[in-house]
Amino acid sequence: MTEAPCAEQSATLARALDRVRSRARLKTVFLMVTVLIAAVALRTAIGHLRALDGYKHVDFIGYYAWWLEYEHGENVWPATPAQGEIEPGVPRTPYRNYTPFFVETFAPITKLGANRSYWLWQSIQVLSFVLAVILFTRGSDPQLGYVPTVLVVAIAMFFRPFWGMLRYAQCAAMLLMLMTASWLSALRGRSMLAGAFLAGATLIKLYPGAMLGYFLLQRRWREMFWFAIFTSAGVLITGLQEWLDFLRYGVSQTLDYVTTYQIGIFANMYIAVAHILSVSYRQFVLSVAIALTAVVDLILLAAGSYATIRASERPQSQGVAFSLWAILCLLLSPVVWPHQLVLTAPACFFTLTYGASLAMRVRSWRAFAPVSFAISVIGVVLLELRDFSGIPGVHPRQLSLLVLYLLCIGVAISGSALERGWSRTSS
Repeated sequence: MTEAPCAEQSATLARALDRVRSRARLKTVFLMVTVLIAAVALRTAIGHLRALDGYKHVDFIGYYAWWLEYEHGENVWPATPAQGEIEPGVPRTPYRNYTPFFVETFAPITKLGANRSYWLWQSIQVLSFVLAVILFTRGSDPQLGYVPTVLVVAIAMFFRPFWGMLRYAQCAAMLLMLMTASWLSALRGRSMLAGAFLAGATLIKLYPGAMLGYFLLQRRWREMFWFAIFTSAGVLITGLQEWLDFLRYGVSQTLDYVTTYQIGIFANMYIAVAHILSVSYRQFVLSVAIALTAVVDLILLAAGSYATIRASERPQSQGVAFSLWAILCLLLSPVVWPHQLVLTAPACFFTLTYGASLAMRVRSWRAFAPVSFAISVIGVVLLELRDFSGIPGVHPRQLSLLVLYLLCIGVAISGSALERGWSRTSS
């Protein structure tokens, strides 16, 4: 009589030990894969950093010239910019299309010299991108552990737009970090921090301000209030007259950047209209391009707004909604360069994790695996294609950005529909 219970207990204990051993083996394999990917990512990062052009690259040397002019007490946004060199090897640039907040905030680093300033600037961008990816993992539900977070960061090091951004010494990674911090702060009820982070990103490059639409549709009035407070304070502290000069002489140079390398809707629309109409009257082409761009922008805004309103309260669902507005910041901006595609990183992360979580809940990978795979392909591969279309005003990266945006909308709407169906069933 006593032998049967003992045998049953022994069998139960053996099964428990087998489960523990299998989990330990899985963790060991997962850790080994993580270490391997991290090592490859580190080697890739070192190779990319060694290939950078240094402080003499046309973009950074322009920043450095503006910072030096400000440090010397000159007007950075004059009606007629001065020519020549401000220092030996540092030429003045005729373009002044960055904000007073950007210039005045980073001007002090010129005290380090051009080369050290360059590497400090690039270090800020690398750190910002890593922090942004870590914030993605903090916005997951449940939050990823230490080892999965390291794995995600390592995989993110292969994100080609990030290295393209570093090659041009741009600041899209810093904007991504500030926008992600704003979204996560709002998600955790820290309204003042959310407003401050988004205000910082907007004061640096203006177009992140489009994310205010996400707060508006989510009825986050406190975040919008603090955004207005911090933005107003930033404008006043850096000088109202400087901002007026920037809007008058800096923003007016937008059309000078309309080239075939642009991926913004307005820039490509302007090129297409000029080619199709074959007219030299610039004001007419500009008016038609603005009208057509407004129609496209309204359609994209309507679709994104509907998906945002339909998003559930789950962090992953809110992450997809945030990703939509990060992409909208690019789509609505009149001038968009390929290095700004760093802002598509949230879409690649949250659509994959949200789709995976829904698929696990319905216990069928058929539900979201194809969509997630398509998003990963578009986000990682198609965004890196060169202009092969030969059609004026149609850039393949712009098309892939639009497709990624529409796929995010599809994931957000279908995911929220599934979750609402489950909630009705359980109730």
